[in-house]
Amino acid sequence: MKRLCMSVALAAITVLLLGNSSTNAKSDNEPSISAHMVGLSEVPPTASKGVADFNATISSDASTITYTLQWSGLTTLPLFSHIHFGPTKVNGGVMVYLCGGGGKPACTQATSGMASGTITAADIVGPAAQGIPAAPNGDFADVIRAIRTRNAYANLHTTMFQGGEVRGTVEAPRGHGE
Repeated sequence: MKRLCMSVALAAITVLLLGNSSTNAKSDNEPSISAHMVGLSEVPPTASKGVADFNATISSDASTITYTLQWSGLTTLPLFSHIHFGPTKVNGGVMVYLCGGGGKPACTQATSGMASGTITAADIVGPAAQGIPAAPNGDFADVIRAIRTRNAYANLHTTMFQGGEVRGTVEAPRGHGE
């Protein structure tokens, strides 16, 4: 009986270790990126009580970003959301849309909602003035590099705050920067 208990415990530990190693391998090959978006991160800041969370995965070959954007408590309906090229507290041009433009579906017309999709090189809209031309000439590696070096932010614009109601720096986990 004692041997049976030891065998079961050893098997359970093995399963846990193998499960963790496969999870870690996936996260190394397909790193997650995210941004927690609030009004106080806008430039200039807004007093909005709204929040949004951008969560995404960069494909192992860095050719796509699959994302989900969820928001709640916005003051008015969303117009569009995108990822800009610029560091924290600095405004920059739009690189890709998440909803409401750039070939992406309209944002859910509610103060709480969600958008999801996939971003590819064909979705790049610029900013040409910052050295990232629109598709088909845009280099997706430039978008990935901006994200990995914390020079990208997600922004959600609404009818009340057309310059942006909530914003957050897009961040990759440690070890995935350049």
